[in-house]
Amino acid sequence: MTLVNLRKPILFIFLVMGLYVTKAQESTKVIVPKIYIKAYQGVQTPIESAKVKLLEVLEDSRCPKNVDCVWAGEAKVRVEIYDNGTKRIEDIVINTRASEPLFINDGLAIHIRGLAPYPETSAKISPKDYYLLVEASAN
Repeated sequence: MTLVNLRKPILFIFLVMGLYVTKAQESTKVIVPKIYIKAYQGVQTPIESAKVKLLEVLEDSRCPKNVDCVWAGEAKVRVEIYDNGTKRIEDIVINTRASEPLFINDGLAIHIRGLAPYPETSAKISPKDYYLLVEASAN
């Protein structure tokens, strides 16, 4: 066989391989990462077009470390959210149940995932040491 006669079979092989690669790319799922950010009390934390600020911890009845409790407890915080010049203030309960998004806009979802530091029996937490664990993810 000459080089001219091999063109059609070679072209056919490349065409079939191209279709296979294209099909493989269509079935590949992309996992969008979740980003976790610390939002300290009194500090405005920018997240894309929004800003989150922990104003104050209203209540912290979470069960301290190394203590056996009947109930895990919860924390209640006041949060300020800025978006496109609009400010709103919300009181949020943080517990072991899943929470609704604090903010959804332009494909971005912001959730409050926790309050830190966690209480200990040996020390009282100073208000300036508190921070929110904020999750930013694609909506």
